[in-house]
Amino acid sequence: MKVIIVSILLLPSLLFASPLYLSADWSSFNPSKDSLVYVELYYSFNRAGLDFEKDTTGQVVGYFDLHFWLYDSTKQTVLDSFTQQMGAKIQSQEEASQTYLLYDFLGLLLKPGYYNYRLVIKPSKSKGEYVDGKISLKAYPEEGISLSDITLISHVEKDTTTGPFHRYGRKIIPSTSGFFGGGDQTLYFYVEAYGVPKEDTTNFYLAIADTSGKALKSFKLEDPIQQENKRVFIKGISIAGLSEGTYILQVVYNQQDKVVGKGKIFRVQRPRQQPQYVDISNLEAERRKLIYFASPAQLNQYDELSDEGKVEFIKAFWGELAGKNLSGKQFKQIIDQRWDYASQRFATSQNAQDGWKTDRGRIYILYGPPDDVERHSLSAETNAWQKWLYNDLNSGTFFIFADIYGIGEYRLVHSNMDGEPNNPNWKEKLNR
Repeated sequence: MKVIIVSILLLPSLLFASPLYLSADWSSFNPSKDSLVYVELYYSFNRAGLDFEKDTTGQVVGYFDLHFWLYDSTKQTVLDSFTQQMGAKIQSQEEASQTYLLYDFLGLLLKPGYYNYRLVIKPSKSKGEYVDGKISLKAYPEEGISLSDITLISHVEKDTTTGPFHRYGRKIIPSTSGFFGGGDQTLYFYVEAYGVPKEDTTNFYLAIADTSGKALKSFKLEDPIQQENKRVFIKGISIAGLSEGTYILQVVYNQQDKVVGKGKIFRVQRPRQQPQYVDISNLEAERRKLIYFASPAQLNQYDELSDEGKVEFIKAFWGELAGKNLSGKQFKQIIDQRWDYASQRFATSQNAQDGWKTDRGRIYILYGPPDDVERHSLSAETNAWQKWLYNDLNSGTFFIFADIYGIGEYRLVHSNMDGEPNNPNWKEKLNR
């Protein structure tokens, strides 16, 4: 496997400072080389989550380690791995507190097949974050027409200089989250077409479909960038009329009996007002966020108060939990972010927002992202399970979640934390 590390690019973001918010996505292309597939694995994270300090020259630097593992389809065999120490340089400590996204990508030459990967960003002092993903690759035909994967673009501008994100006179920054619908109401994308006759530039089509496959918008794609052995489209389509939800961007080549297409999922999420310390319009939701932290007596006290009293209760409650280093508002913002992440990441179905109810969601909300996750996939002998490790929680705490019934529902079955299930024989529940 060939790995290419490229320079980091910074773009402004509205994320709350301190978490890394690591995200990743990938696209495959035809390298026309030995039946291999070229993969670009894009990733981004929040610069404010790094630990900045002055080096011996007085330069303010935030160092971090990049860890990458590539597994086979079962995630039982490590095919390749590496660790790289990297750093982001800035001008001042004040700049370090400003929130930017750092972008980079890894270039991989792989055989067609199915892979799993894990990417970890670990700041020099703070907790790291990881993202897991799957890569499914098919061989590109030596003859005939084919399309690369569609790369969603978060930022594009004309730029004739050279660099890792520069293509055909443009600077192209991929989207690693797949979310759109903020300030710019245009969804940009990048796709390559191979094996197209030179005179054929009129049989490409673009569509946006809902998750059932029903086309909502469709257009003819014209004016590609023409290369000797491929056509390149760097285009945009308006999403102004789309409501919030999940959609599929489709690019299709269609000429008589030759139909080749690729699709890419994206999500529309409209900007919201900055969250208030307390959402007075939805005190029921505010109460839900208390249930993992407040005692039954405190919840009963809350229920007996007027709306104004509940607001004051919430402010006082989070202020007391925050401790000396954070204000109550700052601490509650962290809990809100954990709550939103858990609600989506551990949801019981694609469109549900109920992940906060699950055992993994509850632990994530209480203690944040684990320092490490040990994953064990489904096998012939046992169902899948995970072990979450928190190194600094009570000098080392673990939580074991098991998919007892083999349906993707992970339950907390064993832990060394007081008050949580403690069952040294928990593995017996997993035997198939």
